[in-house]
Amino acid sequence: MKLQNTRKNFVHRFIAEKDLFPNFSVADEAIKIVREAIKGIYSHAGKTSPNWIDDDYDRGWSKKSGFQTRAYLTKKHGGVDENGENTIKVAFVDNHGEHVSDILPPEKDYQLCIDELITNFLEPISTIRIYKGKELIEERKYTMRGI
Repeated sequence: MKLQNTRKNFVHRFIAEKDLFPNFSVADEAIKIVREAIKGIYSHAGKTSPNWIDDDYDRGWSKKSGFQTRAYLTKKHGGVDENGENTIKVAFVDNHGEHVSDILPPEKDYQLCIDELITNFLEPISTIRIYKGKELIEERKYTMRGI
């Protein structure tokens, strides 16, 4: 019932925005409840529950399979003209090619975008490129596992 009530709060009620991203302990509690429920079902059926129920370290879909879909987002800052001759574009190169991550007005500091890419990107990046209009003005090479 506790898990059901937590779910209802997110799905059916208008909770405060500050409550939309609860502490990780809420997710941990939900995982614990679901694990206990699955084990209970298997036990009731006279079967041994699978090992994956207690697996906290499986990276899941990060393993290569025969079918993969990738999506890349581009953030356009402040209504900037993406084709302007002074527009700054921050792009990164991974195993799947070059992708523009940010489109900035000329006066905006692009270093914050680079820091965000390095800190938050889950896949290995080999290069970050900065363009002013169509001209490459800076290129930074990186050595990361997986490249």
